[in-house]
Amino acid sequence: MKKELTTPPELICLCKKCMYTWTPRKDHPKACPECKSRAWNK
Repeated sequence: MKKELTTPPELICLCKKCMYTWTPRKDHPKACPECKSRAWNK
């Protein structure tokens, strides 16, 4: 049996520059891990 890991939607970050989604390691990430934009949430 394979278990799927589900992350609550409030813990997923979305970069508004490149549309990348990820689960952050910290509460307030400084930059998008994909495009490295520091304005990922603006």
